[in-house]
Amino acid sequence: MTQDDDGCHIAFRQMSIQSDNGAYKQCLMTYKAVHIGQPNYLNELIQPYQPVRTLRSSTSALLVIPFVRSDFASDAVSVSAPTLWNNLPQDVRSCAIQATFKSRLKSHLFSLTFTV
Repeated sequence: MTQDDDGCHIAFRQMSIQSDNGAYKQCLMTYKAVHIGQPNYLNELIQPYQPVRTLRSSTSALLVIPFVRSDFASDAVSVSAPTLWNNLPQDVRSCAIQATFKSRLKSHLFSLTFTV
């Protein structure tokens, strides 16, 4: 295996970037479902989190993560999309403009991949 200047394996970073690319696409689709209502099939699968009583998290644009019993079921879009969405920082989730969301999402995923 080849190594870069930091001593990290290049293959590992490439795998990490590919998985972040999948996360980027899924977060972007979730953004469109939450803010635009498209695509319809994803919009039907996700539900906004609405607590029973008033909490600070009431205004944080969280989504309900359905309960699943197996790891296989946790890969379903109805589970993985809300999980990824809820793990995003508030300033990324609350973007009203799609271009701003994309920029902040890329910056967030980049910082997760290449932490120093």
